Amino acid sequence: MIMGKHKFRICAFLVVFLLSASAGAVLAGTASSNWFNYGPVNGYYYENAAIVVTGSSGAWATTIAETSNKQTVPAGYVGAQARLYNSEGSLKLSSNWMYNSSSNVTGVQPSTSIYTTRGTYYSSGFSQAYNGSGYNNYGTYRSPNQTY
Repeated sequence: MIMGKHKFRICAFLVVFLLSASAGAVLAGTASSNWFNYGPVNGYYYENAAIVVTGSSGAWATTIAETSNKQTVPAGYVGAQARLYNSEGSLKLSSNWMYNSSSNVTGVQPSTSIYTTRGTYYSSGFSQAYNGSGYNNYGTYRSPNQTY
C-alpha cells in the first residue's frame, strides 16, 4: 500500500499519465508495491517502490527512488530503473537508468514505455544509491498484478 505521504506524488503521476495518453484512453488500474527502506548509504536514507499501470492503451511500469526523509542529495546520488514483467515472470520492458541530475531534488521516477500485448503484468524495479566510490543496488518489492 502507498503510505499517506506519497498519495500526492502518485496522484500527480497518474494525472500526467492521463494527460499524455491518447484522447480515448481510460485508466483501468494501478497497483503499487510496499515501500522498501534502506540506508544509511553515504549518510542518506532511501526508499523505493514499484508501480504498474494499465489503461486502454496498454500496461507500463514506474519505479520511485527517493530519500526517505525528503532530504535533497547531490547530483547523481540516487538512481532507478523501472521494469515490467508478465505474470509468468518474463521481463517485457525496462526503462533506462535515471539518476538525479541536480542537487535540488529528493529522488527520481523513471517509467517504461507502454506494452500493448494483452495480459497480466506487475512491476519490480531497482534503485541505486551512491556510496562514495560506486553504487549499492536495491530491488523494490513486487507490485500486485494488473490485467490489460
